[in-house]
Formats: sequence, C-alpha cells, structure tokens
Amino acid sequence: MPAKSNRTKKRWGAPWTIVELKQLGKTPDSVLAKRTRRTINEVVAERERRRIKLRLPPRRWTAREIKLLGTMFDAELARRLRRGEGSVYQCRRKFKIPPFCQQNVRAWTTAEEKLLGKMTDSILARRLNRPKHQVLFRRQALKIPSFKYRTPSRVWKPDEVKLLGAFIDSEVARRLGCPKAVVYHKRTRLGIHAYRHIPSRRPWTKKEIQLLGVAPDEKVARRTHRTLEAVRIYRTRRGIANPNPKIAPDHVWKSYEIKRFGLCKDSEVGRQIGCPAYLVQRKRVQLGIPAWRPMLEYKLWTPAEDKLVGTMPDEKLAAQLGRTENAVKLRRRKFRIPPFNSQFGL
Repeated sequence: MPAKSNRTKKRWGAPWTIVELKQLGKTPDSVLAKRTRRTINEVVAERERRRIKLRLPPRRWTAREIKLLGTMFDAELARRLRRGEGSVYQCRRKFKIPPFCQQNVRAWTTAEEKLLGKMTDSILARRLNRPKHQVLFRRQALKIPSFKYRTPSRVWKPDEVKLLGAFIDSEVARRLGCPKAVVYHKRTRLGIHAYRHIPSRRPWTKKEIQLLGVAPDEKVARRTHRTLEAVRIYRTRRGIANPNPKIAPDHVWKSYEIKRFGLCKDSEVGRQIGCPAYLVQRKRVQLGIPAWRPMLEYKLWTPAEDKLVGTMPDEKLAAQLGRTENAVKLRRRKFRIPPFNSQFGL
C-alpha cells in the first residue's frame, strides 16, 4: 500500500460555506485561515467585502491593548484590534517594545561568545547551527570586530616578484604554491598592475607593406591575416593614400554636392555622391550645416488653409491639404476652433 501524503490540501479560491461565513469576525483571521486552509489575505478580503468588523477610526490606546504589543506580529495585532498597521508600529516604538520574533532564540553561552570574531560569521553560524544574522547581531552587540583574514608572512625572492603582473594572480599563486590573496596583496603593495592579455603585434614585412595603397584595405587584411582597423592605422601612419576612391579622405567637394547637405540623411547623400556617410558628416559639420530631421520639413500654413480649419472633419481636411491629421488638430486647437460637427453643420 502506498504511504498517504501528510500534506494538507489547500483550498485557495474555494467557495465559502455557511459555517465558514458565520465565523468571520468572531474568530481571528489568522486562526480562521489555518482552520479553513486558506490564506490570511483571502480571509481579510472576504470579511471586508461583507463589511464585517472594518477598521475603526483613530482612538486612544487602552491598557489592555498596550499589553498585547510585541506578543504577535504588528499586522496580526492590527487586524485583531481593528487598527492600522502603522499605528501599531508607532505605538510599539513609543513604548520601546521590541518586535515579535516567531523563532525561539537560543541563549548564548560563554563558550559560544568566545568564538565571535575568531572566524567569519558564516563559518561560525554553520558551526553553532545558528542563522548568520544572529551571529552578526550578537557580535555587534558585544562590540567585537569582524574577523579579518591575515595572510601568512612570506619571504619573496626576486625571481618570484618578477612573476607578479606577468601572469594572472591565480597562475602565479599556482606556481608559487600560495593562496591567491597573498599574491594580490603583494602585487598591490608594490604598485604592480594586474596582468592583461594584449595580442602579440606581428611586425609588418616588406611584401605586406608593398600591398598598402595598391589593394583595398579589406583585401590587404585578408591576405595578411590582420584586422581591417590594423591595416587602416598602419597605412595612415606611413602616409599611404587609400586606393578606393569612394572612401578617399581627400575628396574634392563640388558645389552641387554641398547643396545636398541637410536635405536628407548623410547616408543618403553619400549614396548619391558615392562617398561614405562619415565623410559627408565631417564636411557638413565643418560648414556648420545642421543635420536633416523629419521635423524640419514643416510646411507653413497659408491664410487660405487657416480658413478651412474647422469647416470639415480633421481627417478629411488633412487628406485635402496633404498634411497629417495631428497637424490639422494642433492648428485648430491653436486658434481655439471647435471640431466640425456634421449634425449642426458647424
């Protein structure tokens, strides 16, 4: 026979029975939620929906209510006293009553307190079978400083110091047989930067240099097994012109080409001229010509068009004038003209 599961079946969202509804307001919400296997929020929502024992207006605290402070959670006490949770919290802080702690905190022994600060809080919490925050709070209450890992003293040889920064700290620690923290502290104390992998720079040969300016940079990069950026930088440093006329930096700008600046995107102007977009942008900025934006294509309103605003629907007028409906609507609102109403012919 398979063993029966001891887990109770939840009844979240189940319909309320008459017996359960009769207990609303007579039994605490938390107790009723446990009995009916529901959530507390579900019980509170049903009780408030039926207008049973709603929250009362602010009133003075009685001696019986003050004695209940700290004996349960603030939210639970607020529901039982029909007060706000903030009011319970402020009253408890006023009388300096500590909050309710559901866990039974085990008293600290003298032997356990002697271990505080001798090791990290996480290690001591596992050894004493306590939560980490309890160890932290107890150590801070006794004003005991936290444990600091002290690296063992090591006599560094000149050959070992040369390894610092030449490899990553974990590799140096593996070679020397010491912790990684020892290598890190020694390197930072001497002001040596951490190791960074820099790709090896292969020197250019005479055959590779002869290709510069003869073939495009893309072909040179593929032939020499280098990056395109490395080829461009080395070519410009040696003062070799680019063989591709489309991306030549010494492009002679003509008057009809300059007139196109700002009328459309730089990439579109470059496509029409046969020049890359970054050269178009550089020349346009040098001449002080603003970039093209769709918002700059604003067609001024004429007096004849202003007279038509409000005489017909906005979408119909927009199609007639070749404008957007939003532009017509903003123009009508600017002059405070009411929208067109076909019922009254306005």
